Amino acid sequence: MAGGGPHAPENGPDDGPDDGDVTPEGTSTDRVAGAVLVVAAVAVAWVSRGFVVGFPADPVGPRALPLFAAGILAAAAGVLLVRPGPDPRWPEAHTALRLGLATLILFAYPALLPVTGFILTTGAGITLLSLLFRGPVLRSGGAAFLFAGGLYLLFVYALGIPLPIGRLFLAGGG
Repeated sequence: MAGGGPHAPENGPDDGPDDGDVTPEGTSTDRVAGAVLVVAAVAVAWVSRGFVVGFPADPVGPRALPLFAAGILAAAAGVLLVRPGPDPRWPEAHTALRLGLATLILFAYPALLPVTGFILTTGAGITLLSLLFRGPVLRSGGAAFLFAGGLYLLFVYALGIPLPIGRLFLAGGG
């Protein structure tokens, strides 16, 4: 054993860092993600300051859950900023496109819900997501709309939770 005593680790023939070591040039992705999470945590905490409930609902108030989430975001950001890992292998272009489309579908869902209603929006969203994962068209659509209809029945009739029908389907169409 060359220098360092009996407990010193032995490196390979090049005496360089092994694959598990983090190099300074391999940390930018985690640091950027950590900075974004810090901004998100501050935004969540800032927005939660204005939460007011007109009736006594909970002894800790409506701010507890968002502040807890902001704390978790801040802790995750701290880990990424202090101990970043090596840069990840980014997905290929077609995979990144599918991820982007899935994100677009998930952002469009709440915007379309009041207009087209729960069953149509949920069925179409699930169908599109399953097509992104290369599901067969007819089976994906059929299963998605059966699932959406079943969820609607469960929430509205079994649980008594109203879901939007959609302005498109109300009298007057708009």
